[in-house]
Amino acid sequence: TDQKFNLLVGRTVQERYGQEPQVCLIMPLLRGTDGEQKMSKSYGNYIGITEPPEEMFGKTMSVPDAALEEWIRLAGAWHGVELERALEHATTDPYRAKRALGRRIVSLYHDEAAADAAEAHFDRLFREHAAPEEMPEVTLARGDQRIRVQDGTAWLPGLLVAAGLAGSNSEAMRLIEQGAVSVDGTKVTDRNGRVPASDVPVVLQRGKRNFARVRFTD
Repeated sequence: TDQKFNLLVGRTVQERYGQEPQVCLIMPLLRGTDGEQKMSKSYGNYIGITEPPEEMFGKTMSVPDAALEEWIRLAGAWHGVELERALEHATTDPYRAKRALGRRIVSLYHDEAAADAAEAHFDRLFREHAAPEEMPEVTLARGDQRIRVQDGTAWLPGLLVAAGLAGSNSEAMRLIEQGAVSVDGTKVTDRNGRVPASDVPVVLQRGKRNFARVRFTD
């Protein structure tokens, strides 16, 4: 813990004032999903205990192999033979160990059914490269100034912003140029790309886990 010094100083202060020093219980710090810095929301390397199951599972799968033993010990809540088996798999088959840990974490904060669904969701995205069955849906009017509809097509950067997949047009264009955006499963790299604004919904994807289905109306 990074609070050990403060806790020990507190015990000393208590003694100076004639109080019985309190017992301090400390735990090791858990490094975040980057495997480097301590887990922190500020660093963006955390898993929130109220996050959706698929987010928990996906983030666990991103933990570096070098940090896996630490995660198993501190986040898996395994004991005895189960802990020994998990640690063995971390050495012999890290991928299998991460899947087991991902299921374990989801089960702890949700339930077994959620763990099954999260694992299946991960496989659809990363093994089968398919869009998830459920995703946010956005309905946009063709007259929405953000998407700049012309000749039956919508401006992709504005579409990403309107769908909640980017915070600004400049961010959206940067993501497109970096190859982080796909439309209906096809990667788009033209920062001023356009998308048919027809009656057929389009599926937008940012990165590996962020999707939105967009429908257009008059």
